[in-house]
Amino acid sequence: MILEPLVNKAVLWTKPKPDHDVLDLFCGVGTFSIPLAQHAKTVTGVEENAEAFDGVAKTLSLMTPLKSIFLQGKAEQVLPQLRVGKYQLVVLDPPRRGLHPEAAESLIRLDIPKILYFVCNPPTMVRDLNLFWERAGN
Repeated sequence: MILEPLVNKAVLWTKPKPDHDVLDLFCGVGTFSIPLAQHAKTVTGVEENAEAFDGVAKTLSLMTPLKSIFLQGKAEQVLPQLRVGKYQLVVLDPPRRGLHPEAAESLIRLDIPKILYFVCNPPTMVRDLNLFWERAGN
């Protein structure tokens, strides 16, 4: 897999523990969800694309049926439904357009101590980080 070095670094950098609940936002086909689920207590994947969602949900449920949950929908619609303080880590791999402002606000509300943000469009990452900064009151 061409992404294997990046995925291995993600696991190394985030150091998920057996008591950690991980949120994988924009999880796609599970590039990060599947490896993280092997280390964490649970992984909650959120994906808007129905085809990707179906594929990752089936794959991961076969591998770790009690450790994963997948929610289909837009991040800005799913995030407000999640419990504050539940997650110790969020992995973000948003599309080129970046985060919706409501998704950024919901992530702040969820009070997740560790965020790993992958980017394919640096200007939107800068914009998103500014949203976090502004909405967090800094």
